[in-house]
Amino acid sequence: MKKSLALLLAVIIMATTFTALPFTASAAENLETSEVGASSGTTGDCTWSLDDEGTLTVSGNGEMDNYSYEYDSKNNSFYTTAPWGTNIKSVVIEKGVTSIGDDAFLGCTGLTSVTIPDSVTSIGESAFEDCTGLTSVTIGNSVKSIGEYAFCDCTGLTSVTIPDSVTSIGEHAFSYCTGLTSVTIGNSVKSIGNSAFWDCTGLTSVTIPDSVTSIGKFAFYGCTGLTSVTIPDSVTSIGEYAFCDCTGLTSVTIGNSVKSIGEYAFWDCTGLTSVTIPDSVTSIGDGAFYGCTGLTSVTIGNSVKSIGDGAFEDCTGLTSVTIPDSVTSIGNSAFWDCTGLTSVTIPDSVTSIGEHAFSYCTGLTSATIGNSVKSIGNRAFYYCTGLTSVTIPDSVTSIGNYAFSYCTGLTSVTIPDSVTSIGESAFEDCTGLTSVTIGNSVNSIGKYAFYGCTGLTSVTIGNSVTSIGDRAFYKCTGLTSVTIPDSVTSIGEKALGYSEYKKVDNFTIYGVKGSAAEKYANYNGFKFVEKENNQTYKDEETNISVTADEGLTLQVVEKNETETGDIVISKEEAVHSVYDISLLKDGAEVQPDGNVTVKIPCDVEGSKVYRVEYDKSLTDMNAVYENGYLVFTTEHFSLYVVSVPKTYLTGDANGDNTVDILDAAAIQKHASGISELNSEQLAAADVNGDGNVDVLDAAEIQKFAAGKITEFKKKA
Repeated sequence: MKKSLALLLAVIIMATTFTALPFTASAAENLETSEVGASSGTTGDCTWSLDDEGTLTVSGNGEMDNYSYEYDSKNNSFYTTAPWGTNIKSVVIEKGVTSIGDDAFLGCTGLTSVTIPDSVTSIGESAFEDCTGLTSVTIGNSVKSIGEYAFCDCTGLTSVTIPDSVTSIGEHAFSYCTGLTSVTIGNSVKSIGNSAFWDCTGLTSVTIPDSVTSIGKFAFYGCTGLTSVTIPDSVTSIGEYAFCDCTGLTSVTIGNSVKSIGEYAFWDCTGLTSVTIPDSVTSIGDGAFYGCTGLTSVTIGNSVKSIGDGAFEDCTGLTSVTIPDSVTSIGNSAFWDCTGLTSVTIPDSVTSIGEHAFSYCTGLTSATIGNSVKSIGNRAFYYCTGLTSVTIPDSVTSIGNYAFSYCTGLTSVTIPDSVTSIGESAFEDCTGLTSVTIGNSVNSIGKYAFYGCTGLTSVTIGNSVTSIGDRAFYKCTGLTSVTIPDSVTSIGEKALGYSEYKKVDNFTIYGVKGSAAEKYANYNGFKFVEKENNQTYKDEETNISVTADEGLTLQVVEKNETETGDIVISKEEAVHSVYDISLLKDGAEVQPDGNVTVKIPCDVEGSKVYRVEYDKSLTDMNAVYENGYLVFTTEHFSLYVVSVPKTYLTGDANGDNTVDILDAAAIQKHASGISELNSEQLAAADVNGDGNVDVLDAAEIQKFAAGKITEFKKKA
């Protein structure tokens, strides 16, 4: 073959058990040829004759013999076993011949055209391979199979029509036919073999008929001139590398029966701008769309269970992607270097996020992680410099090494109680991070976990942590004090209180006397302040509890609506209760020394807790719902508001908890300006969902009250 594979692909192809071509360019150049002259003989059930003009005629009834090329070690050359050699100028295959043998015309570079009669049912392997002068071929209507390498390297061939009789196109059948511009594939072809049209760079269009059920590996690899392709509904699988390196491909339609998209199927299709993966697909192979830099949007079908390693890696133009609820795993490097991606929502179905899954997604500003994710892989969000917020759900048990390293835009993070380990360098160089809350199930904080977080000013370490790794908070120059629970038994070298080349000024460690915290402070020359063992206080009337230092008293006063009427929350929420919570020492109010834990009973999931500040603004305490309680930490006590999501009865415009003719009348009065409805009533009154409250809604309620309809159908 005259084309050589790129070094990178050579390794890949070897790994996929790529079969060496049976005839190479070097073989053709050294092939022993017969002199042109009249001769004749038999070939299988047929006879052949070669005239003085170099025309070979094959006639008879039946099959031709199969031939091969052999190596002559004495002359260090290859020769064909076909008795007519390779210097023939034209071939006449007469009707009656049923097969063209393997290697029959291999290397006949002077052959310009051939007509295969209707009597022929099969074209053998490498039958016309390396016939570089062949410009046209007519395939008869009885041919059922085109053998492997049959027309491989026929660089002069410009078009080919595969008749309806053909059921299979063999591997490499038209590989390296660089002059081929169009192909018509017959309506009986079931499979397009591996590498069938490999490197047909001139091919601009191809129609895949509804009969095809599988597209083989490398089938259209390197067809750089191909601009669009439609994969019919009959196809169930797209092979590995099937359209790899089709750089001119701008659109692809994937049929609704495709179940799997093979590894690297559309690798490096840089011209592809959008793709819709149908609901039939269950898996997207490794590297399936790797390097599709022009891809701006992707729709992933609702049956996809796994997104393979590197599936969308280096798709730098991708701005949005919706991951459906069917997906359970996101592979390693799945969206690596998708720099245009701005937000991502990982659904609750996903249980694991692979290593490097979103590494270098520098445009990513927000990430929502689903409530079933158990592990966030190593470097999952590495170098996502634009990421400003992330919520780690209670399902997560481990945060991998470098998981959020270099997320310089991240300002705060809460690590829930479900997490047991924080990997090495997990938040290294998150320079924008100002506060960290580490949950009460974390056992270990890895080496360099928060290394270089120069903006960090406060850290809450849960009381299950037993070890803090070397340099875990090294170069956290803004962190001047930390409370270390007595559960910690080992603190690594320069884990706390060190900036580059020196100690943090006036660094203070709060902890229990005799603990690892005191030993670390004394060894490194830091100030140590002894803290009493914590105690849980409970208000018997409200069941609110606070875990704080010993020697205090909890005071809780519940406020009524008239006392808190000036508190304003969002329209989607309603005030459930308001509490004035305070700690007393010797009868006087005191503020806690560091963060304390508060638990407020609430039976409504999705509720929130807000702290009322001096200027009446509200601070969301990011309370976590646990076993009927809203749990949060605070370093300052004040008024606390518990809000619940607003609910309303559709159609209940007057707010009496029933839907009847009185609600229709209330809407009509509102529409005519006689009276007004409040925000809850307006939401309930819009029964047709058009965003307006008017007589149309009143008419729907009248129908409901009269029993003419049984439910309200809102607009989509």
